[in-house]
Amino acid sequence: MKDARFYTRILFVVLFAAIIPVFGMIICTYMLPGWSCETVPLHSVIEFLGLFAGLSLAVLILLLYQHRKSNSYYIIVASALIGMGILDAFHSAVPPAYCSIWLYSIRVLTGGFLFTLVWFSDRIAGSRTGRLLPVVTAFAAAGIGILSITYINTLLALLGSNVFITTVSIVSISGGILFIAATIYFLLLDSIQHEAEKIVFAFFCLLMGTSAFMLPISNIWGAGWWFWHLLYLIANILLLGYVYIVFRKAIQELHMVKDDLQMKVADLAKITETLKVEISERKKAEEELTRKQHEMAAVLSGMRGVAVEYLDPSLTILWANEEVEKEFGMLFSEIRGKHCYEVMRNKKIPCPDCPAYKSAQTEHVYDEEVALPDGRVFLVRCNPVMDDKGSVAGIVHAMINITRLKLAEEELKLKNLILSTQQETSIDGILVLDKEGTVISSNQHFIDICGISPDIIASQSGERVIRSIFDKLVDPLEFLCRVEHLNIHKNEKSREEISLNDGRRIDRYSAPMLGAGDEYLGRVWYFRDITDRRRAEDALKQTAKKLSLLNSIAFTDIQNAVFSLSGYFELEKQVVKDKKQLQYLDKEIAIIRTITESLKFVNKYQNLGLKPPAWQNVQQTFLLGISHLDLSRLSRKLNVEGLEIYADPLLENVFFTLAENIVLHGITATEIALWYRETPEGLTLVFEDNGIGIPDDMKEKIFERRYEQKRGMGLFLAREILSITGITIKETGADKKGAKFEMLVPKGSYRFIS
Repeated sequence: MKDARFYTRILFVVLFAAIIPVFGMIICTYMLPGWSCETVPLHSVIEFLGLFAGLSLAVLILLLYQHRKSNSYYIIVASALIGMGILDAFHSAVPPAYCSIWLYSIRVLTGGFLFTLVWFSDRIAGSRTGRLLPVVTAFAAAGIGILSITYINTLLALLGSNVFITTVSIVSISGGILFIAATIYFLLLDSIQHEAEKIVFAFFCLLMGTSAFMLPISNIWGAGWWFWHLLYLIANILLLGYVYIVFRKAIQELHMVKDDLQMKVADLAKITETLKVEISERKKAEEELTRKQHEMAAVLSGMRGVAVEYLDPSLTILWANEEVEKEFGMLFSEIRGKHCYEVMRNKKIPCPDCPAYKSAQTEHVYDEEVALPDGRVFLVRCNPVMDDKGSVAGIVHAMINITRLKLAEEELKLKNLILSTQQETSIDGILVLDKEGTVISSNQHFIDICGISPDIIASQSGERVIRSIFDKLVDPLEFLCRVEHLNIHKNEKSREEISLNDGRRIDRYSAPMLGAGDEYLGRVWYFRDITDRRRAEDALKQTAKKLSLLNSIAFTDIQNAVFSLSGYFELEKQVVKDKKQLQYLDKEIAIIRTITESLKFVNKYQNLGLKPPAWQNVQQTFLLGISHLDLSRLSRKLNVEGLEIYADPLLENVFFTLAENIVLHGITATEIALWYRETPEGLTLVFEDNGIGIPDDMKEKIFERRYEQKRGMGLFLAREILSITGITIKETGADKKGAKFEMLVPKGSYRFIS
């Protein structure tokens, strides 16, 4: 059975915090219905007193909670008092009206909700949410107060006065119910712990809950209104009284602790004075040892990237820093007491080649690279620590993970081998200078091409190397000027052809070496002997000239002979009267005409492919190509401005052929267009008209060298001209809707200029 005093306390709380206040409210409401006292300052003082009492007790409770950590509900009670206190401040700042009763109801609901959380105090107090609850509550209460004062008229206009009053009453009654729930918690807790503060909090919560139920039945400035303010004043006075009692009790406890400490200090001083002389030297030694140990631990722990263990002579791990934990994925508590070979190699006995084992046996320092079974490589240093007797007391086992460094080293060796092989097998002579002009690399082919002596290369002087080439040049001054220009304009690239006194011709190319942020690091020079190529090109040009001359002579002779033969056939046709012979003459004349057309074709395209391709402006080339035709009846749409393509110089003839086809066969055409579109494969150049088009069965035949209508010779050659630089052409137009020729220019063979 519970103690009779417990029930007495419950009766006290219910009587003075609920029953008597209820009867008082009934008396004020029904005995003094018309009584009114409008005193704003008194109302503000009561609300301000609530602010002061709530925040004072909240601060005191938080201090007690920080020092004792005894009652888990302290942090929740403090948060509730902070929230109510801040809302009291806003309540006291506004005159009693709609805003005032709204702030009161919100304060009651806030306090009731937070006090109700004491039922979950054990769970909340230990969480991060619990630690932040007072701060969050303070900001939330301040925000609610500001919003309430700012938007109360908006809320009133939105709800209407009747709905607003009803809402305020519901909020207030809800807060009162929550306060009663908190009262039950404190009364039940009092039945277990029998502490006065439980009754104080229960009395406060029940009194606040009772006053919350009185708001809906009271009128502003009326007797009932002042009565529940009186109850609120009593609750605040109760809080202030409790603050005083707790504060006084804390002061008394501090005095008692102080007196006790003074007594203990006096006793300790006597003992210290007695032992001071005896332990002075020992204390100094211990302090020095402790300081050195701390310094050593701080140094070893602060070493990033270096795993350090301290081993006893049997290789048992006594201490390890954080880097050891990171490297082996185990906490120090897991590896302490284990042997190093168990942790690193998962073995039961020491490895014969273990540097730590050898250091313990020989008392020497060992530096070695150790490869673990998982492929990692460590640079290990084992340093024995000697005791006063000269024996090994322990071993400092320091390790640096150099796995990445070893991999990078192997990769660098491979790359250097590849670069060296590429450099030595290159057909170019290569010379590399740093930004100071020092030779940092060259290949044998450079030495052979330029005839540089080995001692000059060995000197690593870029200036000596460059000047050693001067006496071998036809124009050394121009070479020197170009080198000086590049030394000034370091970011420029350069390509020239230089001639040597021995008749050789060298293609020289130079480019800067740029690092991060375009930092100039040096320059690379490439020298390629193009003597044979130039000789072959010159020979080819001479051959082409001779062939051209031969073609011209042969063409002229054949053309003259064909012309004469054609004339004789015409004369013979006038003399011969036999029909059979006349038919033969007509066929012979037709053959002569075919020969004449073939000669014209050969004359026109005999230079196909002889001249190198070049970049050509599409719009200009197109206009030149069609300038030989009468296209006055056709309108033109050109959308190729700024486009250049890499093609044979006979590109102009391609455009001429395409346009000529329209003149000859596009009977109904009134418009031509030239435009382009970019695709993943490259650039498609489109030439089209709005004429009768080309039948589907003829789309490929028109590009054949011969077909029945003899129309394909020009388009055949147009395709051949374009194919020299990889450009393809096809006809994709719809029959009866116009011809459409699409030329696909591969990537790298077109560009745009401004």
